[in-house]
Amino acid sequence: MRDVYLIGIGQTKITKNAGIRGRYLAKQAIDQAIEHAGIDRKQIGMLAMGNMMSGMLTKQQQLGALTADVAGLRGIEAVTVEAA
Repeated sequence: MRDVYLIGIGQTKITKNAGIRGRYLAKQAIDQAIEHAGIDRKQIGMLAMGNMMSGMLTKQQQLGALTADVAGLRGIEAVTVEAA
């Protein structure tokens, strides 16, 4: 087992704007986190995506992988954590 660190954070505004898909909001937060951490995307080894009810509401279960792809992180380990 190896140590894992959270070194950057990002956040978007909470909105009810249905005009922008969640994966693009998540990309904004990921971009902010990468900038905050001062690292290159190639240094990222995993994405953990917290969520509530996307499977029920939008029929989208694999948000981790989808978001990693949209954020330019294709090929890394990605997991969705359901919070409902």
